[in-house]
Amino acid sequence: MSWRLVADIGGTNIRFAKSALGEIRSKRSYPVAQFPSFLEALEFFLRDEGDDRKSCGSAAIGAAGPIDGEWVQLTNAPWLLDAREISAALSGADVLLCNDLEAAALAIPHLSSDQLRPLGGGELDVRAVHRMIAINVGTGFGAATLLRTPAGWMTCPSEAGHMRLSPADFGMHAHPSLHSVEDVLSGRGVLNLYEGLGGVSAGKSAADIFASAAIDSAAKRCVETFTEIFGSIVGNLMLATAAWGGACFYGSVAAGWTNVADLPGFRNAFIGKGPMSIRMKTVPLALVTYDDAALVGLAHVSIPS
Repeated sequence: MSWRLVADIGGTNIRFAKSALGEIRSKRSYPVAQFPSFLEALEFFLRDEGDDRKSCGSAAIGAAGPIDGEWVQLTNAPWLLDAREISAALSGADVLLCNDLEAAALAIPHLSSDQLRPLGGGELDVRAVHRMIAINVGTGFGAATLLRTPAGWMTCPSEAGHMRLSPADFGMHAHPSLHSVEDVLSGRGVLNLYEGLGGVSAGKSAADIFASAAIDSAAKRCVETFTEIFGSIVGNLMLATAAWGGACFYGSVAAGWTNVADLPGFRNAFIGKGPMSIRMKTVPLALVTYDDAALVGLAHVSIPS
């Protein structure tokens, strides 16, 4: 039976799986830093799975970087992916490269309500909406818009993490590490923010800082500032895309933040958009709690022959 290779490549980890008829199986995860290239990681996965590449009919790969035709350079890792080389490694299978947030966005129509944690604005109902946005906060920051069309769901990627961010807009002094959205809203961004607020980040992760917010004043201010900036940036992205159907959040940093955040304060920062504030109040936000969502999106995406 023919199967599809699906791969979700972030800045830290790569997750492979096989899919058939939209179902995910044979999942494996590896550190990106373990391999000098995607092709070597692919060969490792194929060997782990008994190397049945000749029955692979297609491959859908979501990568954390801007797509340029048939190749993509990862933003936070030194891999360069070439669709033609990947096809050759898979015995001529059709290959689709897309941005990792496009893969995450394409999963949204296939998620159940128990795979979404509501964060205000009502219940997110995919059946009733025409435009939504997927936002990831993990190793980096990314966003992609999901649009319903007569031909089905389509995506529009972005490089939102590299938008300019001014710390002064949020009452902070200038800091040499805070220039873009990703410099704050990401794993390393939490460390940057913590240091900018007087903390010592050596040996700590974003999860450590979030977990210490109740006992560490710098960590507490870090969570509060992260919450304000995150709410404001999500609101800006909502206005820029008119994705009134809602926003879905992905990523380990987003998940850890929700456990300690002042969510009403986050909603206030999200909603506070002048004349558009009334409209923003009704926009549903949710955290995706299903780890394999991006793989599901890749399993369902159409691949041109």
